[in-house]
Amino acid sequence: MDVITINAQRCNGCGACVEICPTGAMYLVDGKAVVDSTLCHECEACLTACPTGATGHNAKPEPAPKPTRVPTLRPEPDVIQIRTQPDVIPFRTKVLPLVSAALTWAGREIAPRLADRLLHTLNYQAPEQPAVRGDTSTALSSNANAGGDQHRRRRRRGGG
Repeated sequence: MDVITINAQRCNGCGACVEICPTGAMYLVDGKAVVDSTLCHECEACLTACPTGATGHNAKPEPAPKPTRVPTLRPEPDVIQIRTQPDVIPFRTKVLPLVSAALTWAGREIAPRLADRLLHTLNYQAPEQPAVRGDTSTALSSNANAGGDQHRRRRRRGGG
């Protein structure tokens, strides 16, 4: 396929080709004729109109096949794996909260019961002391049916 071309050295900018072109593909730029190949229908009217012979035919080069894109081989980035030791949690930070909770529970729940039981046992097994004549004393004793509550009871010592 031929394409209309302009020899810029021969063109004197007379505009004869611009006037004769039926499609408007020819125009002047900086005093020289230029062809818009998208509008040109290759009617060759400009070839006969040019007094200097600046217009001519050039074989339109076959479009070069589009190059296929081949992905470039890029080396994979070096991945450096750093293995770190897991943070070792000291034993005391694991155990101390548990021990603290256990001691708090024992102090709240077990210690008062043990103290009541110990006082009950001591009051029950305590030897009676001899009473002074005419003196009434009070002694603590426990009532088993009262659920461990302590009651004071007066006892008379001595005579009848």
